[in-house]
Amino acid sequence: EVLNLTWEDVNFEFRWVRLWTRKRRGGELQEDKLARTDTLYDVLRHRWDNRDKTSPYVFHNDDGSQYTYIEKRYTMRGLCRKAGVKPFGFHAIRHHVASILADSGKASLSQIQKMLRHRRVTTTDGYIKTLDPQLRQVANVLDECGKVDKKLKVVR
Repeated sequence: EVLNLTWEDVNFEFRWVRLWTRKRRGGELQEDKLARTDTLYDVLRHRWDNRDKTSPYVFHNDDGSQYTYIEKRYTMRGLCRKAGVKPFGFHAIRHHVASILADSGKASLSQIQKMLRHRRVTTTDGYIKTLDPQLRQVANVLDECGKVDKKLKVVR
């Protein structure tokens, strides 16, 4: 969806980005407007100031044309190779961000659902790979039983 983003889908004044999807019942095209972070605003503003004025796309090939499906896949592979990490796709980033938000304790499942643009909370729940709250509680028992010094010895 991000690689299909056009400049018409970016609103600098009200700080939102419009994303489009066909992943809805009946396959009809549907839009969602998402708030932007300051970082995303800065990145998009820089791209706007240095854009190819002949292309409507925010992210595009050197000739200004839209990325094809195959080019999108190879884009991530190339970026991973440059970064020296095991290859992963755009979708893995969605899972990772959802887990970070859930682990932070600062976003509810409902808020994460809205950000990921899921219609069902069960879909969002499947994205989140968090520690079981009971495991966190058991780990906290160790803190209650004593303190651990730098040599990893229990001190009472």
